Amino acid sequence: MLQRVPKAKEALAKEALSRRVRQRWCRVRRAKGIVVVPVEVDWRVLDLLIKMGWVAEADARSRERIGRAIAERLAKSARI
Repeated sequence: MLQRVPKAKEALAKEALSRRVRQRWCRVRRAKGIVVVPVEVDWRVLDLLIKMGWVAEADARSRERIGRAIAERLAKSARI
């Protein structure tokens, strides 16, 4: 039972570190005027993104690639 305590402390320390990193990124984005919003993407939306060529089929499981594709298209449409 005593062996679980150090692991719990390590987990809490990692969680605190990741929270600080997320907060830092949030402050940086806010300073740059970047707004981050959650977007729900189901299989129909993902299928549309692939058909339109915004996301490659190989990247369909990458949250980062999907988010980047949507952000680029929104930024492009804002410039028009």
